Amino acid sequence: MWKSLFLVAISGAQVSRVSSKAIADGYTQMGQPFRFSKSFVAAAPAFEESSSEAWWPATGKPPLRKAQRTHLDETFDVALHTETSFPSPFEQPEKCVAFSSLSHSWVCDPDHLLSPEEQAFVEARLLKLRDTAQSTCNDSQNYYQAAVAVASDIAVNADETPQQATDRFAEALLRRWGVGNKGCHDGIVLAFVKNLKTVSLATRENVDTRVASALFKTHIQRSMNHVFLSTGSPAAAVATGVELVNRHLPRAPIGLSWSATILLTLGGVYLASVLGIYYSLNTFMMKSYTVEQ
Repeated sequence: MWKSLFLVAISGAQVSRVSSKAIADGYTQMGQPFRFSKSFVAAAPAFEESSSEAWWPATGKPPLRKAQRTHLDETFDVALHTETSFPSPFEQPEKCVAFSSLSHSWVCDPDHLLSPEEQAFVEARLLKLRDTAQSTCNDSQNYYQAAVAVASDIAVNADETPQQATDRFAEALLRRWGVGNKGCHDGIVLAFVKNLKTVSLATRENVDTRVASALFKTHIQRSMNHVFLSTGSPAAAVATGVELVNRHLPRAPIGLSWSATILLTLGGVYLASVLGIYYSLNTFMMKSYTVEQ
């Protein structure tokens, strides 16, 4: 029994070591290793919203509101984006991403909060979503389309909270950018505002309820904020959100891989050859027997 327990302990340690390495490798692919700082998380205030309090953006006034946001970035000279001034990755990709040679992108990061490597990583995850998440529209099979907006700060009206402003911002971008299959109303936009520490997932009316529900949107807000407070990395937060969306959307049927197709083909050829040889030998033996008779 002790020997069995010892083997189980060794196996658990190996799995833990492999898992940790995989997580570290995944973070490194996004431009930098993200270190989990317990002291930073402990010092960060809980994410709370008050519907009765108008919370101004980092560049906003009056100064009293600004002083109440000491846990945010100390840089207050960033541009305030609005839903109309924010560029479109489909029309102005050069203003959204570093690799401007593309005709369009699914990521818009005009403030360069993500490194070029991190932008490319998020872009790749969004393209994977387009290849694997299936949307059913008018009895035809399409794939979901999702875009990401990353901003340092956005304008917040005096009569709304930062979360309400971010929700309005994301909904406006979703419709202005025209994300989604034509006539299907199944587009998705994920918005992250660094200085406000807000997240919004905007969905059209035909997006699957597993992603469009208020419960899931709250879950993705908390998850992304937790990652951002833990790592200080907008890229890690955005990548987490994209992965959550991709994981909860319906999957497209997966066909056989090329290797499985080759193996099945070879197996079929082998079986046909065996049957052919058997039939030929059987026919030959029957003819020989008839001649001898």
